Amino acid sequence: MPKKYTEVSLHPSKMASIQRRHLWVFSGALEKQPENIKSGAWIYLAVKGNIVASGFYNPGSIAMRIVCFEKREPLPALFQQIIGRGIELRKQLATNLLKETNSFRLFHGEADGLPGLVIDSYNGHLVVQAHHEGIDAYKLEISTAIQALLNPSTLYWRQPYLKEQALGDWILGNKSGTEILENGLKMTVDWVKGQKTGLFLDQRDNRHLLSRISNNKSVLNCFCYEGGFSLAALQGGAQQVVSVDASERAIDATTNNVQVNFPEARHKTICADVLDYLKQVESDFDTIVLDPPAFAKGLKSRHKAIQAYRRLNALGMKALKKPGFLMTFSCSAVVDESMFRQAVFAAALDAQVSVQILQKLGQPSDHPTNLFHQETSYLKGLLLYITPWN
Repeated sequence: MPKKYTEVSLHPSKMASIQRRHLWVFSGALEKQPENIKSGAWIYLAVKGNIVASGFYNPGSIAMRIVCFEKREPLPALFQQIIGRGIELRKQLATNLLKETNSFRLFHGEADGLPGLVIDSYNGHLVVQAHHEGIDAYKLEISTAIQALLNPSTLYWRQPYLKEQALGDWILGNKSGTEILENGLKMTVDWVKGQKTGLFLDQRDNRHLLSRISNNKSVLNCFCYEGGFSLAALQGGAQQVVSVDASERAIDATTNNVQVNFPEARHKTICADVLDYLKQVESDFDTIVLDPPAFAKGLKSRHKAIQAYRRLNALGMKALKKPGFLMTFSCSAVVDESMFRQAVFAAALDAQVSVQILQKLGQPSDHPTNLFHQETSYLKGLLLYITPWN
């Protein structure tokens, strides 16, 4: 007999979000808060007794994450169907990249139709991130689906929604890292100790862009993490690169990656707070990259984050040799493109410089955006040309 799942009632006045196919149902949209349902449980969403969606329950502000706009059970076949679509898309996207790049995002949560699930492939080694308890609750079914589709040698499971977590779990294998290839550059990935799944694959295209404008330039890479932008600048013929990060582990990883690819390069690492460094550095750089971690994790911290982006970009503009290039980013999902651009506009006024936007930057095609769920468009960036105030 089919297993029974709890039905939760949506207030009829909130049906518009379902019609717009947004994947989150907020707690205020429910007719009443369900009782005795565990976080992560599979539920059906009903309007006047008619089931309109299936997905994961959560007792917080996002009460439900929708997987299907119909009545479906959480069987391995369902997860395999959804994950399979995402993998098939990546196979089509990667056709012309495999000689230079062997690491991609195979599945991107809400953008691919399974909220909270991320799968990254590092040269065939798979790292999963479960961003809420619903994904963890169906760990067996999802892992079974992934193995049926890809037959990986390594499958490592991380749970970043947990505040305290020493290690993830190996579903398959026991490797903690590997060497990958991105745009022809060798990089070491550690998916146990590293941030996110081990590397920020979403900056691949932007790193390649930097390589195209770095010839004979002096480049400053702020918040360097493992040195991806530093490597790209050196690949493009930069005369000198300085990498700055507050993390000693990041500095060590950057040093190692540069040594492997460009042992004779003029490269310097500095372990320091980026804002403090920018306040005292001379204007010696033709190009500066500002790729900070997310300044806002939620709506409550959005205003402070916008002000932080303003201060950071003003310091970057002042530290830049003019004319020069500034590549600046925000990965805070709650700070949209308009807000970020306004913060950069205010920074230009503070720094008293003239600015031209050369290109809007974002995430690559293996990190797609769901048109009906704009929160999946999280990475915002600008390539700017900065000249003296006149």
